[in-house]
Amino acid sequence: MDTTDSQSSFIDSPVPNSLSNSADSKVKKVRKPRSKKVNKLSQDQVRINHVDSEKRRRDLVRGIYDKLVETVPDLTPDEGRSEIAIYCKTINYLEWLYYRNKSLRIQLSEKIRLSTDPEVKKIKIDESLTWDINEAALNISHKLEE
Repeated sequence: MDTTDSQSSFIDSPVPNSLSNSADSKVKKVRKPRSKKVNKLSQDQVRINHVDSEKRRRDLVRGIYDKLVETVPDLTPDEGRSEIAIYCKTINYLEWLYYRNKSLRIQLSEKIRLSTDPEVKKIKIDESLTWDINEAALNISHKLEE
C-alpha cells in the first residue's frame, strides 16, 4: 500500500465539521418576487383616509389630555391646551403624591412601632408599595417650570 495515495485521499476527503452552519446544509428556498403593489384607491380616497386616520389620532391624544385634566387637581378644563403646562402640572402632582405616600408610610411605621397591641406589631408594610422617585426626573421637571 502506498502511503502517499492514502494521505492524499485523506486530505482531499471532506471533513465533517460539527461547527458548520446548519443553514449551509439546508436547501435555500427560492422566493417569488413581490408583485408590484397596485393601489386600488384613487388619490382622493387615499388623502381622505389619511385625513380620517390623522383625525382619529388627534382625538385620541385630546382624550388622553382630557383624562389628565380630570385626574390632576391643578389642571382645569378652562385652561388652555398647553402641553408643557399639562406635563409640568402632572409631574408636580405625581411628586406630591409620592411625598404624601412617603409621609403616610412613615406615620404608619411610627404608629406600629409605638403600639402596645401585639396584633398591630405584626403589621408589615408591603415593600412593593414603596418606590423611589427618580431624582433626575425631578430636576427636569423643575427646569421645565422655570
